[in-house]
Amino acid sequence: MQTQVYPWRRYWARIFDITFIMPIYIFIIALFSPGLNHTITLMDNFIGGILLLLFYLIFFEPMMLSSFGTTPGKSLLGIKIRDLSRKKISYAIGMKRGFLLWINGMGLGIPFIAFFTMIFAYSKLKRKGITSWDERCGISVIHGWLNIFRVILFIIIFIFCSSIWVGFMSNFPLLP
Repeated sequence: MQTQVYPWRRYWARIFDITFIMPIYIFIIALFSPGLNHTITLMDNFIGGILLLLFYLIFFEPMMLSSFGTTPGKSLLGIKIRDLSRKKISYAIGMKRGFLLWINGMGLGIPFIAFFTMIFAYSKLKRKGITSWDERCGISVIHGWLNIFRVILFIIIFIFCSSIWVGFMSNFPLLP
């Protein structure tokens, strides 16, 4: 169990990671498969976003956690993910964690359900010091010291990535 928990730091790290990775996904898809890029935007930006988010949680984030023990957003906000012996988690545990987070924390990406799953996860984290997915995977979330330089860098990169994402999505009308 964690001694100190910072749910909002964890939340913003996740939002940052998603915002950071989406322009990279969009660039790779546009570069290697323009037809797929157009298909994702036509099927509905919401559904395409959910599929990319699921891909991030199940494949990309576990790769980052098993390789570096953190993600770009978590790193900037001083968060590390470790197993109970303080070692980096395996890719398989990272995938399991991502899948459980997808269901129990993000409600499968469905806004109405996600609203409630996030409230329940926040409540459990504040009450017990651990989320259900971290508990089931034997994971410890370590919060390091946070300084103003990291926060400013976080904000600058977040705004930059958000503007790229918004600029790209504005090229695709929501209506056919």
